[in-house]
Amino acid sequence: MSDNKKIRYPKVDDIPNKLLDKLTKEDKKELQSLLDDITSEAKKVKKDYEQNESDMSGSLLHIHENSPALDTDEDDELLYSGSRWRHVLKSF
Repeated sequence: MSDNKKIRYPKVDDIPNKLLDKLTKEDKKELQSLLDDITSEAKKVKKDYEQNESDMSGSLLHIHENSPALDTDEDDELLYSGSRWRHVLKSF
């Protein structure tokens, strides 16, 4: 995960001039403070991930409550697994 690319973090000055001109000095200061806070948290997350890598890819698997994936027999064993999924057709 660790590569040596230099990350450029955002600054208020990166905002296009036509938007920046509409901000007061206090607004710019507050916005920069928020950007700094977000950047700090992002750095912490990145550092934590580098030190404690995870096998999780970030993908989620959602199974609907009526899914045949949850069907069980009398012994509470799953009815469908492996290649048996090819033969599952269920209508509601």
